[in-house]
Amino acid sequence: VNKSVSDPIEKLEVRHIDTYEHRAYLDCAISDSKHRLLITCPWVKLNVVRNDLTNALYAAAKRGVFIHIGYGMTADAEGCDSSAIKVLEQLASQYKNVVVSCLGSTHAKILIWDNNYVVGSFNWLSFRGDHDRTYRQEHSILVMNQVNESYKVWEEQKAWIERRAGKVAAL
Repeated sequence: VNKSVSDPIEKLEVRHIDTYEHRAYLDCAISDSKHRLLITCPWVKLNVVRNDLTNALYAAAKRGVFIHIGYGMTADAEGCDSSAIKVLEQLASQYKNVVVSCLGSTHAKILIWDNNYVVGSFNWLSFRGDHDRTYRQEHSILVMNQVNESYKVWEEQKAWIERRAGKVAAL
């Protein structure tokens, strides 16, 4: 094996995330992010965008974290709770470092914080992953401590969210 090719792979921290682990990663991403946080998902529901999540997002915005949230499989955000979207839009209206946008064509489920990201099947803002609900199989891959890879994914998603919102995040 070519040493220059294998070095980055040997340093790669990758792990599978099961259904009930997702919410803990979302909470950790919001509370621990220092520079950037991005959430992309098709649906936004009030059962997830509740006081605990909202308070954590406000705290991250106050810390100066750049926050980007993109949602929506359709242009009219069909399947989303308008009251949950209003909560997120209120956050964006209060902080220049927060951008929220209806993408109108996403089925992506991405969570990025600093140099880490999760990509998979979990709907970050519409499913809590509660143990007391009927089991729903959700699988994702966590990639940690990857500056270049996380930045590439973040840049692509961030640009799309900002373009659709007509707003660029600033401090």
